[in-house]
Amino acid sequence: MPRLVLMHLVFAEVRRQKIAVRQGLRRKRLFKDRTNPLDIYDDVDLYQRFRFRRSSIFHLENLLKIDLQPKSNQSFCVPSIYQYPTDPHVLNESRVTFYNVAEFPRITGLIDGTHVSIQKPRKYEYVYVNRSSNHSINVQVVCDYNGKFIDIVAKWPGITHDARILRESKLSKKMIDGTLKGLLLSDFGYPCFRWLLTPYLSPTTAAQH
Repeated sequence: MPRLVLMHLVFAEVRRQKIAVRQGLRRKRLFKDRTNPLDIYDDVDLYQRFRFRRSSIFHLENLLKIDLQPKSNQSFCVPSIYQYPTDPHVLNESRVTFYNVAEFPRITGLIDGTHVSIQKPRKYEYVYVNRSSNHSINVQVVCDYNGKFIDIVAKWPGITHDARILRESKLSKKMIDGTLKGLLLSDFGYPCFRWLLTPYLSPTTAAQH
């Protein structure tokens, strides 16, 4: 066999072995089986496999569903009842009602933060300690003229300032880019924007009061 051909065969075998080693070391990707057993088994098979009746499974699900929810709400969809309105008629109704109540024009919502007490976390405990030295989640809420929640952000630890929660929220970004319309009213804890009114720290004129 010519020497050149032999060298090509040797190199080809070395490459083949390297590829085989890499394939052997590569972890096989695993996919979760998302098949719902309640959809594929009848009552008899379900009991034989899992030792629970169908009604018992539904009962346990109702008892445990809150504890089984993901710890992060990153992909959790906010129910429509808590979403800031986009319907012009609803926004106009808010403006009219707020004006009738307080003679304040153009207001569509009130925003503030409220601390919801929690048990002392095991990890990063210090970031959940608020100004009152209690452990909490600082929840940002927007209410309409009826006191109904129309926007909620409930993921920030108690140490977080209200202004930062607003700055990082989707509500703020959509107000800035014009996706959402309206004018919000808040307290001293927030900066003043074209879409967010805050009180004067030291009012001097009748208009400022």
